[in-house]
Amino acid sequence: MGINTKISYLIALSIALMVAIAVFAEDILENALNKSKQEHLISASVEILESLYDASALEKIYAHYNLQPIKEDEYSFSKEIYKTEHTFGEIVIYEKLLSYFLEINYLDEQFLFKLQDDTNSAEYKFLGYLLLGAVAILLLIYFVVLKIVSPINRVAKEIENFSKGDFSARVQTSSNDEVARLAHSFNHMAKTIQDLIQTKEELLRDVGHELKTPIAKLKFSLEDLEESKTKEMMKKNISLLDRLTEEVLEIKKLSFKELAKEAFSFETLFLESVSSLVVDEERIALTIHQDKKITGDLYYLSIALKNLIENAIKYGSDATIAVTYQKQEIVVASKGKSLDKDLEYYLQPFTRESINRDKKGFGLGLSIVKKILDRHEYKLVYHHNNGENIFTIVL
Repeated sequence: MGINTKISYLIALSIALMVAIAVFAEDILENALNKSKQEHLISASVEILESLYDASALEKIYAHYNLQPIKEDEYSFSKEIYKTEHTFGEIVIYEKLLSYFLEINYLDEQFLFKLQDDTNSAEYKFLGYLLLGAVAILLLIYFVVLKIVSPINRVAKEIENFSKGDFSARVQTSSNDEVARLAHSFNHMAKTIQDLIQTKEELLRDVGHELKTPIAKLKFSLEDLEESKTKEMMKKNISLLDRLTEEVLEIKKLSFKELAKEAFSFETLFLESVSSLVVDEERIALTIHQDKKITGDLYYLSIALKNLIENAIKYGSDATIAVTYQKQEIVVASKGKSLDKDLEYYLQPFTRESINRDKKGFGLGLSIVKKILDRHEYKLVYHHNNGENIFTIVL
């Protein structure tokens, strides 16, 4: 869950809690108002009953208690909040939309009054304004906090881009706080790493070029030598050195080269993979259970599949290997003993089984496969079942 989402949840929770408190406060305020108005109107009713037939006294009472005589239909459907009987009738108090009404029944006569007092509505308005003000402050805090953390989001985004191979990723910031110092530190680190990578790649490219030139000259010079065991041994070692140079440079190129992704069939990928293998195609049992297109760099994925097939042929105990494409998985299976160590061990450069150190190879095949699949965000899975070593590329 992102920081922005967490902040949004906290603000929403705060607003919900505030509304709940406001509803609770409103209930308390309403009860307090009802009690206050009841006491006020009860006192008024007592004085009215004492001066019921004194018109001048009644006018003074109405003015003192802010009472206005009304007709019955003006308080219809009001809620009864108080009722008491006296010797010759009863006193009833009603409430409707924050307005209060007094009914005095005396013998056969009925007197109706409305309390002309807006202090109750003013208190409710104050409560509403207070709630709106608190919500406005929370929203202001929300936007201020988002502005504060937005540089962190930019730093996280650029770090993610950098980790995916965009070594030019930098964080632009104009502030002068801790986040800005973090951004500046990241920019300095990114530039240092970019410079180191560029220097390393230039060195590898130059070394690779310098190695290939003498290797080519050695190959050419060998042609002038007479055939002998020494010549054959030299040819073998020079070929191994040439292949080692190619594989090391290929691994390094994978770290920075942009992939040329396209959609192609598995059959195309398979043919591209086996085209550079010196092997009888009858040794490969190919099975295709689906025709869904694969998206990726055909050149590099063909190298990955070629390396898996080559390892299966080289280290398998049976003449035939099986290559299957099904459910977005490429499976390469061959008869043989289970690996001694976990797959992660063999994905490191220059690692091989101890029993296979006499085989031709440098332990770079699976390392190249891993780098290619990592660049495609694909996965390599291994398991041993029924005497078979099974490597699966999960697309």
